Amino acid sequence: MPTVIEKLTIAMLCDLHKKLGVESQYDVDLVTQAVGEDDLWILRWAYNDFNEIDNPEEVVFVGDVFDMFSFIGRGYAALSQDDKTKVDQSSDHVAAWLTFSGYDGNNESRYRSIAHTLVNRLNRFTEFSDVANNNSHCPMVNTYARMYAAFEPIRKNVIMREMTADEIIQVVSEAVHPDNR
Repeated sequence: MPTVIEKLTIAMLCDLHKKLGVESQYDVDLVTQAVGEDDLWILRWAYNDFNEIDNPEEVVFVGDVFDMFSFIGRGYAALSQDDKTKVDQSSDHVAAWLTFSGYDGNNESRYRSIAHTLVNRLNRFTEFSDVANNNSHCPMVNTYARMYAAFEPIRKNVIMREMTADEIIQVVSEAVHPDNR
């Protein structure tokens, strides 16, 4: 992490860059955000020059969650009507778990910020642009983690194909806490 003095220097250089209208390969606002919020991972995702910067666990997790919901959404859309009915009837609450619901604004603001930055600042997972900053109003990290644990082994086998109804049901059913099954 940059020191306080290094952060101040970068912020001031970014301000000068912007005020003078200097053309650059770097998005000055993105650099300011990355340094100011101690989110240097943003630079790794935005530019090829920063591969030595590690992705924090939370960033990897949010990316994995978006990947999972991408597969669920595409898979469900590609199902036959009979298979959609099978998925829909697999649980009373299945429809709520077929799409990304966001993160809790009070308790998961870090995840919510990462989701917003990935989608709306870095143009990744853009199919979630309408929901990336959603406030779920309840904690979702543990729910998504259970779902992803079921999805991860499936993910390895969905190369060049979409998820099946049974695979979708398997993943979505993990949204219900084990104590409530």
